Amino acid sequence: MKKHPLVSIITVNYKNEEDTLAFLHSLKKAEYPAIEVILVDNAADYHNAENYKKAFPGVIYIFSSENLGFAGANNLGIERAKGKYLYFLNNDTVIEESSILPLVQAFENNPNLGAASPRIAFHSNPSLLQYAGMTPINFKTGRNNMIGNHEKDAPIYQITQDVGYAHGAAMMIPTHLIEKIGLMPTDYFLYYEELDWCEKIRKQDLEIKVIGKSRVIHKASAAVKTNSPLQTFYMTRNRLIFMHRFASKEEFRTFWMYFNWVVVPQKRLVYLLKGNKQGLAAFNQAIKAAKNHFKNQALPIEMYRTAA
Repeated sequence: MKKHPLVSIITVNYKNEEDTLAFLHSLKKAEYPAIEVILVDNAADYHNAENYKKAFPGVIYIFSSENLGFAGANNLGIERAKGKYLYFLNNDTVIEESSILPLVQAFENNPNLGAASPRIAFHSNPSLLQYAGMTPINFKTGRNNMIGNHEKDAPIYQITQDVGYAHGAAMMIPTHLIEKIGLMPTDYFLYYEELDWCEKIRKQDLEIKVIGKSRVIHKASAAVKTNSPLQTFYMTRNRLIFMHRFASKEEFRTFWMYFNWVVVPQKRLVYLLKGNKQGLAAFNQAIKAAKNHFKNQALPIEMYRTAA
């Protein structure tokens, strides 16, 4: 590349200053020379621009007193971005020094590339991968697989290859694509936004790839406790909304039977056997909320919006 195009790095902080500061410090080591960093402080208790600007001078700080969710907060960042490429990074990630350039080169060399992610390793054990791609979703079961998950990082994963979906923790797209696919869909609130985007990108006949030469370290679920009622609610509800939105009518009928006859009884039994009343309540509430969404009715989710 004769000239390095500007990359707008967008990250969202949700009551997690420690990880956000570590993330910003890691960006100072980035070897790529043309970046702007946009930090959206989502549902912040107070305006904290000074601390973040000390960690990364020049950071564009956006304060939101309201919890806008993952998509809503990222959309604020998109509106301020000036880069040719948008690079969405979770605030609990740490980029490696050379991780940006391979992504940019992939887009510069392939005008048909719509979205790309680096391979992602676990912060607790960087030799293990969290993500080296995802397979496409089976629209009759709603299932897919994460490629490389909990596998040892190896040359087989350090290549560029087509994947079903990019990963929302580290995802780059060309800025001009927003005109075609729109801003991040805010009705999910948390989880599935990048899958929705990837389906829209695919409908533009564009490619989605993992760029294996690039790697990011991810602390994974630092902002949302794994298997919490909050995660159970949104993962369940949003899976149903996603399937309703993108599966064909025939596929969705098959999926709906599979979900109600197989998934629901199995999940409820597990919650009961474990005595997880909160998890069971969140699961049941998620199904009701999704059904309301199908009917374009108001969603009874306010109690979960402030949960942590």
